[in-house]
Amino acid sequence: MSGYLDTAFASSFGVGADRESLRQLLSSIAGVSGARIETFGFGQRVVRVQAQSNQDVMGKLVRREFYTDNDTRLEDVLDSLAVDTMRSSAHIIVTDGRRGSGAAALAQYKRLGESARAWTSDGGHSSPGLFLMLALDAPFVQVRDDKAGCLASMSVAPIRCPLYAFVFTPRAGSAELLEALRGVHGRLFMMPGMTDEALAVTAARSGAAGAGDLHVFPAQGAVPLTLLYHTDAAPPQGIARVNVLASLATQGSLARFSRDDSLEVQIASAPLLHNAKPKWTPVTNTANAWAAVTSHSLDTSSGALGLMLELRARPEVPPTAYRLELVSTGRPAWVDKFDAPEFGDLTRTYGLTSLFAYLKPRQTTLATLFAGVY
Repeated sequence: MSGYLDTAFASSFGVGADRESLRQLLSSIAGVSGARIETFGFGQRVVRVQAQSNQDVMGKLVRREFYTDNDTRLEDVLDSLAVDTMRSSAHIIVTDGRRGSGAAALAQYKRLGESARAWTSDGGHSSPGLFLMLALDAPFVQVRDDKAGCLASMSVAPIRCPLYAFVFTPRAGSAELLEALRGVHGRLFMMPGMTDEALAVTAARSGAAGAGDLHVFPAQGAVPLTLLYHTDAAPPQGIARVNVLASLATQGSLARFSRDDSLEVQIASAPLLHNAKPKWTPVTNTANAWAAVTSHSLDTSSGALGLMLELRARPEVPPTAYRLELVSTGRPAWVDKFDAPEFGDLTRTYGLTSLFAYLKPRQTTLATLFAGVY
């Protein structure tokens, strides 16, 4: 861990809105107002950090001299977590995630996944919990007498190495901590994923006007956005088409914590009948569907998710309704970039993806919209 710090407190290892550094992560956590921070160091053993205030804790944690052990016994920390059966506190584990053997790494992520699954299980618990994983591509320089952690060359120039915060927190009262983690310039995963009506979904025709009539009915409260597309006269190519860009403004919505997830669009269809409850059938072959999502994207500056839809119609098409759901699969989109394919990788983390086999994440529907073609 000492390689994530320098003695000169240079800019690349420092703090700021665009920094992916250990010091920035620690500063963001310590900045949560009203938090009473009890801090423990762990490596070969768990040791309480003796300090009179949060300020004194920070003064110790941002110095290289604090990190002296050559092991990362995460199991000892998880033993302490298991004692909090009432989920009364937030537990934040900051680590490079590396172990001295492949077997130890796999056992570590098995235990971590099982702990996260138990923590997030509702199972009649009066205080449901959240599990978060924040990954940073942090600056790192190999410290000459430090055999643990990333294996950089002894060059003066830093490389980038994975740094993680594994967070177990009660859902109640976690808003400011979540916002602090989302504000760190890294990649975030939250289990279980959540969304709410604050997720604003809008849509507009994209590109030049085509044949057919497009009607957009904006979302209102709990009523989702609805698109209707119709043509009375087929164009020369036989099928009328229109592209529609649906924009999901995640800022202010719980959905913003799932922006880094693996996202997919699930489509179901039903006959479009007046005053009849749809009987939805999953669409497995979108090539034959009259409504489909051709791509989805993330605007990194605004945090908006974009869905590009294509609606098609011709005069004899049977009136058909489509339900399109943007779903988080419960797995980070970035995790494979941090995961090492074999033990001994110089920078990436061996065993990281095995965590999800034990976490058994659940998918979350972030947004739903409807389209009708007739």
